[in-house]
Amino acid sequence: MQQIQRRNQAIPLEQAAREAPVLGQLMQQAQLSQACAKSIARLVPAPMRSQLSYGALVDGEWCILVRSNAAAAKLRQLLPLFLGYLQQQGFAVQRIKLRLVDASGQALR
Repeated sequence: MQQIQRRNQAIPLEQAAREAPVLGQLMQQAQLSQACAKSIARLVPAPMRSQLSYGALVDGEWCILVRSNAAAAKLRQLLPLFLGYLQQQGFAVQRIKLRLVDASGQALR
């Protein structure tokens, strides 16, 4: 088993990511998801924006977390537009998956 070295002082997140490849990969996925969300922000109807959160982009699949069935139904109609726009912007998104969540962010299905 690998010995984990503990530090008694805080280090910057960027340094921790360089020293821990898994953390670095998670940070990269989060940044990519944020970039995708920012890219499609103007395409999302204003009343729906508060119903959405964004998950990771992993292996070409991006997950959008939706807080209501009504918002998910409308969003399903917009997925082809979102996907095409993201691909046009150079993002390596092959599929967008919707996931229903409750107000606390817990998956419903």
